[in-house]
Order: sequence, then C-alpha cells, then structure tokens
Amino acid sequence: MNRIAGHFKELYRYRTLINALVVRGLKARYRGSVLGFFWTFINPFLLMLVYVFVFKVLMNNGIKNYSVFLFAGLLPWTWFSTALTDGVNSIVSGSNLITKVLFPPQVLPTVSVLVNMMNYIFSLPLLFLFMIILHMKIGLPVLAIIPVIIVQMIMTQGFVLIAASVNVYFRDLQQIVSNFLLLGFFVTPIIYQLSQVPHRYMFILYLNPLTVLIRSYQWIFYSNTEPDWLHLLVMSGVSLGVLLIGVYIFEKLKEAFPEFI
Repeated sequence: MNRIAGHFKELYRYRTLINALVVRGLKARYRGSVLGFFWTFINPFLLMLVYVFVFKVLMNNGIKNYSVFLFAGLLPWTWFSTALTDGVNSIVSGSNLITKVLFPPQVLPTVSVLVNMMNYIFSLPLLFLFMIILHMKIGLPVLAIIPVIIVQMIMTQGFVLIAASVNVYFRDLQQIVSNFLLLGFFVTPIIYQLSQVPHRYMFILYLNPLTVLIRSYQWIFYSNTEPDWLHLLVMSGVSLGVLLIGVYIFEKLKEAFPEFI
C-alpha cells in the first residue's frame, strides 16, 4: 500500500511537469502540418465517413442517425486505443528521461492518457455539430459525460501502466496490443447496436470492459438519456481495480527500468 500511495503522491508532486508535457504533446502532435489542430476534427471525421458509407450505405444496417451513433462510440474508442498504443512504448521511448535519477517514470504513461483524453474532449464539438445538423436533442443527460469520462480515464490509466511497464521487459507486447485493439474494436458495440447481437454471444461483449462505457456515451449523445448508473457503478469498481493492479505492477517493475532500456 505504501508503494501505491507513493505512486500517486509523486504524480501529484509533479503535476506541473505533467501539465507541461500534456501541452507539449498536444502541440507536437500536429506541429509542422498546414492544418495543425484541425486534424483533431478531420481524422475522426474521415474515419466516420468510411464507416457510414460501408455500414449505412452499403450494408444498410437500419440505424437512424447512424453518424451520431457511430461518432458517440468511435471517439472514446479512439481515445482508449491511441492512449494504449502510445502508452505501451512510453517508457522505452522516454529512456533518456527514465535514466535521470529524479524523474518519476509514471509521468510518461499518464501523459499519454491525458493527451488523448484532451483530444477526445476537443473532438466533441464535431459530435455536437452533427447532432444539431440532424436536429437531435441535446439535453441535461449530456452532463453525465463527466463521470463517464472519469471512469474511462481511470481504467485507461490502469491498462496503460500495465502495458508500459511489461513492455520494457517484453517488447513483443507492442504487437500484441495492436492485434488486441483490432479485435477489441469489433467486440465493442461501436459500429452496431447491442440489440443486433445474438443473445448467445452477448456474454462476449460484456466481458469487454469498454462495452458499458461505449454504451453510456451512446445513451447520452444518441438517445439523450442518462446511462445505466448501476452498470456504470460496477464499471467504476472494475476500473479502480484495473488501476490499482496497474500501479502495483508498475511499482514492482520500475526499479529495474534503467537496466532494460
């Protein structure tokens, strides 16, 4: 418990450094490009167009206002998947910082999570724009996005800590994560509704911790209703458990980081 408490104390102690690295990460992502920050909107928009064309136009899945339904799930998935992709290599790629005595290594995975969370938040105006164009109601349930984001941030931080620390010793994990995310995308109800899944396969989706989160975003934005608070409460406990496991593994392995990177 002392190690876990120390982990969070160091993060709080270096909060100014974390803020600075997050800002630098956001600026560096599109530095040198002509459109710069607008790629935050363009990338998910282009991806959405592809999925809408395939699943709405070609396959005619029958989901009304499909662009909003898709966007509501695609944006948080992009946050999670990109944070994990960036975070798994954060310790290895930041070796020049890790070897410095006073630098807390948990800062780097945390920055990966926060940079991508901010990208998600910055992408939300595009979702609201589509809702307005399609004359969809934006009501008080939209405020429920705050606890959902917090739960996702906690869970994502836990997974990124586990991936970043294990990857120092087992570099193949980067490739495993990429394949895991590809599989995870299709067993998360992003491009289809949960009601379209045959009942006998439903348990597979509920084994996926992101199912409840993605459904919560869809309830808020697509259905203009509050999420299932009981399911979200359970997911809060799961997310906290993932975070504590992540912190424990990270703290257990971090002492030998300089030797392996």
